[in-house]
Amino acid sequence: MELTQQQAFFSALEARLTAAGAECFPEPGAGAPQLGDGLGFSLPVGEDFHPALVELMVAQLSPQDSLLQFYTTLFTDLEPANQQRLPETLNQINLFCPLGHFGLFREKGQLYHKYTLFLEEGAPAEALASQAFSLLEWIQRLLDQHYAVLAPLALD
Repeated sequence: MELTQQQAFFSALEARLTAAGAECFPEPGAGAPQLGDGLGFSLPVGEDFHPALVELMVAQLSPQDSLLQFYTTLFTDLEPANQQRLPETLNQINLFCPLGHFGLFREKGQLYHKYTLFLEEGAPAEALASQAFSLLEWIQRLLDQHYAVLAPLALD
């Protein structure tokens, strides 16, 4: 995927997200293998609509192969005691998780969910945006499903 394709894809996806009520913002690129800047927005999760931070980035593995990474931070600044309580529950959830996985980024005290999508080379930006938006809806359902179990472990 070329940079202009990534920009057209993110522009089409941002239009869908904005129409759905999300406030999108650019995420500065980190350099190779990341292609260009990322796209971030807040996603309401759980019955109390907890704001989870979603960060999307395209990684170019080769001239023909690119991935879209969905990285969602559910909670930040977790206390060390709370981090100790989460691994067993995360392992149980991950065992049956159909989309991606949950994990702890201990250095930052983050509880996250991560999923990666292979991007079809040459696919129209609108088709990629449609596919990514659909996946985000499924990821949101997945996060909603597990929020009630994870929130007390992460926040108490």
